Amino acid sequence: MPFFLHSPKKVLEFVNLTKTLETNGLKLWNIKTCSISMVIPLKHVSGRYKSLVVKMHINAPKSELVRESLDLLCDFEQILALPCILPMLEVVHTLIKYAQRQDVFICEFIDAMKLTKAKIQLILC
Repeated sequence: MPFFLHSPKKVLEFVNLTKTLETNGLKLWNIKTCSISMVIPLKHVSGRYKSLVVKMHINAPKSELVRESLDLLCDFEQILALPCILPMLEVVHTLIKYAQRQDVFICEFIDAMKLTKAKIQLILC
C-alpha cells in the first residue's frame, strides 16, 4: 500500500494498532492488482482457430469435455460472435487497467467510462 510504502512511522503505528485490536495483520505488502480479462485467451483462440478445431476433433472421441468445447467452437453463432466480441473486450480491458491505476481521480474515470461507452457504440454500429 503506497500509504505505508516509505514511512516506518506509519508501519509502526499500524502494527501497534493491530496489536491493540488483537488482529494478525502485522505485515503490509504493496499488492499490485491485476485485471481478469478474456482478451488474451480470446486472441489465442481466434488466432489459432483452425488448428484448435482440428486438434479437438482428433481428441473428441476420448473426452466429453473436448466434445463440448468443440461443439461450442463450431457453433455458427459463436463463430460469428468471435470477431465482434474481441474489439469490445479490448476496449473494456483498457478501462479496467485504467481503473486499477493508483493515481486515477473519479472524474477522470467517469470520462474514461464515457469514452469506453462511445467506443463500444461505434463497434456495434
